[in-house]
Amino acid sequence: MCVSCRNMFPKNQLVRLVATESGVKVDGTGKMSGRGVYLCKNRQCIQRAAKNKGFERAHGFAVTEQLQQELEKLIEK
Repeated sequence: MCVSCRNMFPKNQLVRLVATESGVKVDGTGKMSGRGVYLCKNRQCIQRAAKNKGFERAHGFAVTEQLQQELEKLIEK
């Protein structure tokens, strides 16, 4: 389920973000250890997660501008 729009999608249509000690990473394999959340590959959902302070409070990390740009490049592929 996408944490931004709350819609259900198959795993291959989602991007997993993992909070690690060195920061938030995009988990391309789906196997990284750590707390993870899923976002759908949709520009609006990524932007909503970046703007929403509730996302940061609920999940313990923020979608920074750098991470947002990395996600947008990933969905363009």
